[in-house]
Amino acid sequence: MVNSNGIITQYRVTKLAVVVAGETKIYRQVLRSKDISPFMEILLPDENVMNVESVVVKDGTNIITNPTYGEFYYDGEDFNESCSGDTDTEKYRFFEVESLAQQYRWGDALDKEGKAQTIEYNYNGIPTYSVVKGEWKEVKHKFITEYTDKGYLKLIFGSGIDSSVDIQTDCKTFSKFLIQRIIRNDNLGYLPKPNTTMFVLYRAGGGKVSNLAKGAINNIVYLNAEIGGTNPSIRDAVKRTISVVSTSPSVSGKDMPTEQELKYLIKYNTGSQNRCVTVKDYIAQLLKLPPRYGTPFRVGVNEENNKIMLYLIGLDNNGKLDGILPTALIQNVRDYIAGYRMINDYIEIKSGKIINIGFDVDLYIDKNYNKSDVIANVITVISDYMDVNKHNMGDDIFVGDIQKEISKVDGVLNVIKLDVYNYFNGSYSPTKTTQETEGVVEAVTGDNISGSRIKIDLDASDSVIFSEGDSMLEIKFPENDIRIRCKTR
Repeated sequence: MVNSNGIITQYRVTKLAVVVAGETKIYRQVLRSKDISPFMEILLPDENVMNVESVVVKDGTNIITNPTYGEFYYDGEDFNESCSGDTDTEKYRFFEVESLAQQYRWGDALDKEGKAQTIEYNYNGIPTYSVVKGEWKEVKHKFITEYTDKGYLKLIFGSGIDSSVDIQTDCKTFSKFLIQRIIRNDNLGYLPKPNTTMFVLYRAGGGKVSNLAKGAINNIVYLNAEIGGTNPSIRDAVKRTISVVSTSPSVSGKDMPTEQELKYLIKYNTGSQNRCVTVKDYIAQLLKLPPRYGTPFRVGVNEENNKIMLYLIGLDNNGKLDGILPTALIQNVRDYIAGYRMINDYIEIKSGKIINIGFDVDLYIDKNYNKSDVIANVITVISDYMDVNKHNMGDDIFVGDIQKEISKVDGVLNVIKLDVYNYFNGSYSPTKTTQETEGVVEAVTGDNISGSRIKIDLDASDSVIFSEGDSMLEIKFPENDIRIRCKTR
């Protein structure tokens, strides 16, 4: 909204996100000395638990108030400060791991004040995104989860005892303590301390009951949001305007598989070793890097001269491919993937190559249709087909598929000719295609656009636009790089 002086007073921000149906719950249990034993198990009361988000343990047995979300998601094992201002109660967090033998976890790199090191990037002075610096941390407070035969989820802790416990002075008790330390070492993780209260934050739901129609989710029961700024009235006003609506139906919910389905699933399932053995393992593992650490848009992996080459491509502020990636992202990728690589693998990280292409299309158009509308629809069809969100690095493009899509446009009678050009230099990527080309290099001009282009020889490539494993194809300026000429009939 703009006032009479042309100043923006209000605006609306819309964000599209993928969400998982379910309900967030908190399970509370007081832990006494009799409850603490090696490989202690905690059974959650719901049958439809999807995952455990966090486990926080606080000193004391009469704690009624649940931890804040800031405490549940604090990226440290031992902490005294919290979002609730409670600095007197000793508290610590347990982290879920693949196995109790796992010694390290990936988390935020904290500064001296215990805060995550966030590096912000901006475009022309406007903040666009931020990258949190990550690192591998030794983990002692850990647990694993298992489902019982009845469908319940249980948490299993290690067998170690915290060395900070009081040591008795008499010989008998002290000797017993030393033996216990040897048997119950901390390699598999610490057990919670006695006379504490455990809080388990978990998600329950899923199944067929989670399938909902479009627009069915339109109410916020509990809002956990932090609004920036120094004016509290503005922050409260913004918070009151937050709304939510489901823009598409939820149809992927499915109940527990049958015995027959399990037999087929087990046949194709192999035990994960949680390490990168093949080049595809590197891609799969790298895509698990949480977005807060700057996950690249696309990843390509090749093996060259006994080296694993990682090629990364990002997106700029206009949603176009960008080979220049933030230093913090590169460092996070380097450190993260080092925790999964084979000991004899040498890894090199490079920016992926961007190959800009364009199309010249000759058409026969039905004279009963508006020529401008048909041309606009054809440009849209080609742009949608070449959308970078629908392709990966190394994907080849078959020209016949594009011609087929163009033929489906109302008003198009026939595709007479389709030529593909490689655009480079100037406003485009400097990378040239490795395919055979024909003709001479032409100058490209347009509104604030410059560069060159050359025609790709489709006859030599059997009408295929090739892309290597380290590169990705893109139409950078569809309004300029897709040229349509038409005849009416």
